[in-house]
Amino acid sequence: MNLSEFRPHPKQAVVLKSNHRFNFCVTGIRWGKTTLGAVWLLQEIYKHYKAGQNKDYLILAPTVKILNQAALPTFKDLMPADWGEWKEQKMEFQLSWGKRIFVRSTDDPKAMEGLTAGALWYDEAGMGKEEAWDNAVGRVSLDRGRIIVTSTPYFQPWFKRSVFDHRGWHDATATGFEERNNDIAFWTGKSTDNPLFPQEEYEAEKKRLPESIFKMKYDGEFTKLSGLVYAGFDRSTMIVPPFTIPSGWKRFAGIDFGQKDATVVLFLAQKPAEQKLVDGALITKPSEFYCYREFYKRGCLLHEVAKILEDETVDYTLGDPSAAQEMEELRRFYGVRRVISADNKIGIGIQRIQMLFNEKRLFFFDGRTPNTVEEIEAYSFKENQDKPEGGHDHCMDALKYAFSREMEGMYSHVRKARPAGYRLRRQSSREIDPFTGYSFLGA
Repeated sequence: MNLSEFRPHPKQAVVLKSNHRFNFCVTGIRWGKTTLGAVWLLQEIYKHYKAGQNKDYLILAPTVKILNQAALPTFKDLMPADWGEWKEQKMEFQLSWGKRIFVRSTDDPKAMEGLTAGALWYDEAGMGKEEAWDNAVGRVSLDRGRIIVTSTPYFQPWFKRSVFDHRGWHDATATGFEERNNDIAFWTGKSTDNPLFPQEEYEAEKKRLPESIFKMKYDGEFTKLSGLVYAGFDRSTMIVPPFTIPSGWKRFAGIDFGQKDATVVLFLAQKPAEQKLVDGALITKPSEFYCYREFYKRGCLLHEVAKILEDETVDYTLGDPSAAQEMEELRRFYGVRRVISADNKIGIGIQRIQMLFNEKRLFFFDGRTPNTVEEIEAYSFKENQDKPEGGHDHCMDALKYAFSREMEGMYSHVRKARPAGYRLRRQSSREIDPFTGYSFLGA
């Protein structure tokens, strides 16, 4: 299809008429988002050309695969042949009047550094990283250029938070929208807004898919995924105001080393378990855990890790076993004590953390652990598998490592008070949960 053959459906037409600087079209699949993004950018380029404004432009997608499967071929099909030509090696369109349309993947958010754009189209931004979005906004800042984002509402918490929750953005319909912000407009819609999308397919998928997945995929709604690893996390009760950690509490840390990705160190404190005698029964109130500090940095050097660990007095730090060399260098060259390998069996740390969330015994200091909380709310299992999705999980790895070794005071239990002189027998191996490494409840 070339540009002259394009006929927008009613909601596409509304977006194309928008004069807002930032335009977010977050809808169900097959709504026509990618085609809309390409047409919008071509419309913007033509407007500048007619006004005698020579500018460069930018097309973004979160991965090379998405670029090559969707955004790039769609744009090639729609761009008029006499406007310019595609240069594969440079990943850019060279326009006939001397300017360029850069095409970039945001796998590496720094790939667009140094580029300036008069307008920008970011396809499937909801799959990308927050750093990439911040960088994209910077590319149009000099000329106060316009942006269109076309995406399905993937549950990346930063995307929902930035795009939907806290910026006053709003829904628009074919008949208009409520004005809340002169710069920003937000559109949502169902797959069936596209007249070509079969209603019977929509109804069949509604029956087949879990409700949360269906609403996200076909209705364009942000939902809490049913496959969340830590479904027991409740930010209303588990994010707490910071307080001074008492000197008697055990402190420990988990670390996930990164090179291109972020290095994360999470610092935790353990409130000791408490016991009291009630009606002849010894009641144990088990330990509570507080994540009170987060260190999160991309491109972090080892001496920076050493400094952050020196700044905090912790009993021990548990790290990724595959980073044995880094931990040895911390010990040998930087004098960091008690940095040891975690148990890297993924299920052990996850089950312990799930238990703490379910029992409401793991808390996070408000404002001190933003990336960790964001990842908790997105950490989900792969479809039809018991293994979590990788990628946006560096804090989750650090948290998993921190809880990978057995600790006292983890489980709550009620038992009769022992008579005087009672001797505690040795616990048999059969009374140890072989998966978690902890005693069975009530043992």
